[in-house]
Amino acid sequence: MKFSLATILFVFALVAITAPEPIVDGSGLEARQMKPNFTPPP
Repeated sequence: MKFSLATILFVFALVAITAPEPIVDGSGLEARQMKPNFTPPP
């Protein structure tokens, strides 16, 4: 693959830093914090 792990992490960090607020992907702590009534599937 042309993209290395370092490049992916760099881009991810850049987006996370420039984003005004955490991006909710629906599969992390952000989802539970943004939606108090959210319950993970069993």
